Amino acid sequence: MTNTGKTSMATPDCIIGESVIFNYKLVSSHSKEIGLCFQITDEPHVYEVIRIINSKVLFFEDHLSRLLYSIEQLPKTSQNNISSELLYESTYKLIKALHLKNGNIRIVVSPTLMLIHEKEHHYPDIETIKKGVILGEVDIMRDNPNVKSMREDYINNVKKAHEQVFFGSKVFEVVLVNQNHQYTEGSRSNIFFINSNELRTAPDSMVLKGITRKYVIQAAESIGLVINQTCITQQELPHYKAFLSGTSLNILPIYSIGNIQLDSANDQTIQKLLKAYLSIVQDYLSRH
Repeated sequence: MTNTGKTSMATPDCIIGESVIFNYKLVSSHSKEIGLCFQITDEPHVYEVIRIINSKVLFFEDHLSRLLYSIEQLPKTSQNNISSELLYESTYKLIKALHLKNGNIRIVVSPTLMLIHEKEHHYPDIETIKKGVILGEVDIMRDNPNVKSMREDYINNVKKAHEQVFFGSKVFEVVLVNQNHQYTEGSRSNIFFINSNELRTAPDSMVLKGITRKYVIQAAESIGLVINQTCITQQELPHYKAFLSGTSLNILPIYSIGNIQLDSANDQTIQKLLKAYLSIVQDYLSRH
């Protein structure tokens, strides 16, 4: 994932905990040297947000591959030749220093700096999962869906769209709609649609290829669902149940998109898929 334009690698209020990793060294989160990360700069930086479960980094190899891919998309003069081995060691050094059992960490890399810090997270509670979440819509697309770039008009439009209210509640997330009136992805998540034994999601070329998304598709195949990587249109929506996927979300049922009620939380296929996905998570954690 990539940030471009005038921005900083981090802000003081986004860092949780007394320690961070700065250029592979464990330092205080209040140390002067990490002030470099708070400076507004034109230098691009890439980042990954990763989930920690029982003090283990979930799907670390996938996140590292995506981080390296994002770095490779930058001009050569802006690429940081990071060490995968040191990055792995540094991540676990921070987890140990923070006594972090469950949460999210963020790895951010600029051409000259590297920062790893604990990040605030919001995991859906039981009631939210049981009911499902309300989504809004926004007519916007990313320039390069495979690389998450935060251009100003995208940020502003998405922020405004999050103010939408349906069924008496502000929306949890907004789904991006393209010029063909097709749903592609959430602003910070991936989206799937289910009808009988068919699972539909946008093609890889049209979305940010989420790590959770990859394993949701793997879980779907394991329970015999037919994977159809095509977008659904707004007109087709009433015929489907739907859910979001993401680092902090796992699989999260959708109650409605706009005024269209889907009531996906009680869908048996989604519940079966969630169990299959969580089995993949547990298998990964048991092997690492």
